Amino acid sequence: MSVWRVKSITASAQVHDGPCWVLGIHQEGTNDAATVSLANQATSGGTRVMGAAAANGGTDNVFPGAPTEFGTACYATLTGTTPQTEIWWRPKPG
Repeated sequence: MSVWRVKSITASAQVHDGPCWVLGIHQEGTNDAATVSLANQATSGGTRVMGAAAANGGTDNVFPGAPTEFGTACYATLTGTTPQTEIWWRPKPG
């Protein structure tokens, strides 16, 4: 079994290019309000699976209690000016 990893991003980016689980999200609005939306795909767009939103200077933590499965891949779309986002994830064993 693989260990949990943390991906820190400040702009929209791929979290993982294959099936994975996401344990949770930490979102900070550093210069204005900020959001992150995670989709079950390798590129931008798509349907939101889970996300978080933080006010300017605020934080939001989303840990649903059990890992959320992303069967294809995981892509994070961020809004805001230089938001700070950490995503706890791990790949699904093949």
